[in-house]
Amino acid sequence: MKKQFMKYTDGINVREKKVRRGYLNQDEQNLIIMLSATHQLMMGIRSLHEKGDGVPMWERFEKSGMITKEQIKCLKMATTYQRKFLTSFIEDNLDRKAKETIAKKMMKWELRVADDYQIKKLERMVNKLGDVQLTIEELFSLVDGKLYAECKGCTKDRSDCKLRDFLENHFIPPVCDMVEVGKEGCNCEYAM
Repeated sequence: MKKQFMKYTDGINVREKKVRRGYLNQDEQNLIIMLSATHQLMMGIRSLHEKGDGVPMWERFEKSGMITKEQIKCLKMATTYQRKFLTSFIEDNLDRKAKETIAKKMMKWELRVADDYQIKKLERMVNKLGDVQLTIEELFSLVDGKLYAECKGCTKDRSDCKLRDFLENHFIPPVCDMVEVGKEGCNCEYAM
């Protein structure tokens, strides 16, 4: 069976330069992914434990008698407006590469609820693995040197940059947040 890839194009607001940049920084990506996941949760596409059963949240509450007609109306409207925002934002404001990144991350992303005890237990397990050969400071020092050598003043198309793809695939945080507010956005989130 062949994998079919969706063809993405740059959004209209990117092409017409109505938005500052065509990509999202890590915090913005997390917000969009979280909004998408909560929308899918409300629509029954996902659940907190497994793949969703397709039953919207308001129908679940209605069956249990825990929601009024007015609350159902509000929940449906909120879901509709959330979908409209996400569709418009992703389609119109992002470039091709950012759309691919969001789609790829959404395929691998799951919404889970965990308390502090579970998080600390998981952190201890990860820390015991010992697979990391470098400290985080050493890794970031190497990345900073590479970024300074390769990316300072870079004007290349970010969609074709192998270094950018490598950094993004290995969850190296971008540096473009250092651009001053009000100035033109940088070509890539890793450009310095």
